[in-house]
Amino acid sequence: MDRRDFLVGATTGLATIALAKASAASHPSGGGHAGHAQHEGVTKLREATLACDAAAADCIRHCLAAIAEGDVALADCLSSVLKTQAVTQATYSVISSESTPDAPTRQLVAVCAEFCEACSAACQPHAEKHASCKACMEACDRCVQACEALAA
Repeated sequence: MDRRDFLVGATTGLATIALAKASAASHPSGGGHAGHAQHEGVTKLREATLACDAAAADCIRHCLAAIAEGDVALADCLSSVLKTQAVTQATYSVISSESTPDAPTRQLVAVCAEFCEACSAACQPHAEKHASCKACMEACDRCVQACEALAA
C-alpha cells in the first residue's frame, strides 16, 4: 500500500465516523424497545461499535503521526486498526437498521468480534506506552463482549 492509498483510506474512515455520529444522533439509543432483551443487545452493540470506531480513529491518528516520525513499530497496529474500523463501521450501519438481527447480520457480528479480538491483540503490546492504543484495545474488548452478548 502506498502513502496515497493509505491517506485516502484514512480520510474515508474519518468521514465515515462523522456520518456514523450524525446517524447516532438521529437514532437515539433504545428506539422505544428498551424493555426487549434483543433490542437492548442491538443498542449495546451499536454503542460499542460507535465507541470502537471513535477509539480506532484516535489510534489511527496516533499511529500515522508516529510512523511519519519514523516509528514503524506501530505499522502492524495501524494495519489492524484500519481493518477493524471498516468492519465496526459496517456492523454499526447494518445493526442500526434492524431491531432483530437476521442470520447474515449475526454472521457479520461474529466477524466483527473476530476483527476486534485481532485488533485488541495488535494494540496490546503498545498499550502501556501509547494511551490511544490502550483506549483502542479496551474499546475492542468491549465491542467483542457486545458482539458475544448479542449472539447469546
